[in-house]
Amino acid sequence: MAYISDMMSRPGGSSQSINTSASICGIEFCPLSENQESNVNLARPANSKVQLLAGTYTACALAAVLLLLTSLDYLPPRRQSPSSFQLLVETARQLRLPDQLLLLPLTVFSGLEQAFLVGDFTQAYVACSRGVHSVGYVMICFGACDALGSATFGSAVRRVGRIPVFVLGALGNLAMMALLVAGPPDVLWLHLVVAGVWGLGDAVWQTQINGSVKVENYRDIVNDLLLSYKALGCNMSLKIHFLHSHLDFFPDNLGAVSDEHGERFHQAISSMEKRYQALYGTLFPGKDEAAFANYRLWESVGFIIAFSYSTSLCTDIKLMILAAVLTLGMLGYGAIELRLHRKATTS
Repeated sequence: MAYISDMMSRPGGSSQSINTSASICGIEFCPLSENQESNVNLARPANSKVQLLAGTYTACALAAVLLLLTSLDYLPPRRQSPSSFQLLVETARQLRLPDQLLLLPLTVFSGLEQAFLVGDFTQAYVACSRGVHSVGYVMICFGACDALGSATFGSAVRRVGRIPVFVLGALGNLAMMALLVAGPPDVLWLHLVVAGVWGLGDAVWQTQINGSVKVENYRDIVNDLLLSYKALGCNMSLKIHFLHSHLDFFPDNLGAVSDEHGERFHQAISSMEKRYQALYGTLFPGKDEAAFANYRLWESVGFIIAFSYSTSLCTDIKLMILAAVLTLGMLGYGAIELRLHRKATTS
């Protein structure tokens, strides 16, 4: 798809790259500047090319939907969900919780950072200096690193905990903001490095803030599994009985736990379960609908804010806003982790 986008969006279908002065790109880029009006790299491709590219993307999307409809197994309906009005009320009530308020800046940043990369970085750095046709290759780097991070950060959290992964994501984003300020805006390596590290950071926010939690009928699923083991005459160890707590992580000395240590073992399992769930699932158990509705709401607010000032603010101001919101979000996250630590040590 990047190759198709490249060939369709090159000026006149040529493979020649048009160089633009770095003084009007990158940190100096202002959408309303008169200098940008004469920047041929930002010229809109012919309508026929835009329509052909949009049609190609639409066909791929429809093919993906068709593949899902024909390949996925049927899942029985979950318990009755609240009505739209009830969910709206629950979402508003959720804002009274201190933890929800502390999570708002980081949730808004999740929308801001995605909108910046898609709308501002690709315009101010990639398209401005190298042409619109180069955007596809840079976004491939972002998507590949995002996918890689999403697949690996789960196991990383199991090994080192959630805090180091969050700190790594924040430091990665801040480092790339500094590179965008100080680095040359018209070199390919900068575009690829920023896109790749930004993708890893986005993987942290998407998987660790808004990750999956256990399905509501997980007890029935595990109970069916245990009954199947019993019907087959299999001997069940203590590990099987605690599948509902965590499926793939147990202490090395689990076999030595006896009934006399039941309460201590239960507390350890409960602590592990909270440690490895996504943040929203950990903080708001039993309130999944309202919690994740708030996540989507405030992430969308981040998108709205970023795209609303995208055409009026210069790149340096946008980076300052991103850094400020990320810093505020990490302070809120730190306060949440501190409260959880104190709660765990006193219980």
